[in-house]
Amino acid sequence: MLLDIALPDMDGLSVLKEIKEINPSAVVHMVTGIGGEAIEREAKKLEADGYITKPVDAVTLINLIKSI
Repeated sequence: MLLDIALPDMDGLSVLKEIKEINPSAVVHMVTGIGGEAIEREAKKLEADGYITKPVDAVTLINLIKSI
């Protein structure tokens, strides 16, 4: 799953936490345009499988999807 951190009704980190509680083996890569080390640390703490920042070029995105 590719999950944006900035969502309209809920932040992506909260969604990540819920997903991992329901299915700890779910593969979730965070995507964000707001960046920052604190957010990346929190995503890792919540067991995100990866973290990429926008803008994401097509090659990087394709390679990420293939790796999943």
